[in-house]
Amino acid sequence: MGREKKRKQEAGLIHHVAGRLGCSDRELFVLAYRQWYGHSPGQAELECCLDLFVRRGDIPFWVRGFVRNHLGRPTRRRGLCHRRDLPKRVVEGLLLIAALELLSYLSI
Repeated sequence: MGREKKRKQEAGLIHHVAGRLGCSDRELFVLAYRQWYGHSPGQAELECCLDLFVRRGDIPFWVRGFVRNHLGRPTRRRGLCHRRDLPKRVVEGLLLIAALELLSYLSI
């Protein structure tokens, strides 16, 4: 699938989900950011992301994840999950567990 066709299709999904939620694209970006990071985005960051979306069709990973979750689609094929598909706190927790395991292994 061509890059432009894929971008149009993804933008269409964003508009579709925003319509289902009864909100604008901007509000969808805020909801997605809040769900991903646990707090509202800064005004400058939100404006930058929206500008890139409108001008070039670039979609932040946290918006993609939000749309996929809302549509009930898996985030990755074959059940694999990329670190960007996990909330930041989960990734930090997993890294902490891995570090503690490594320390306990090295201290033996």
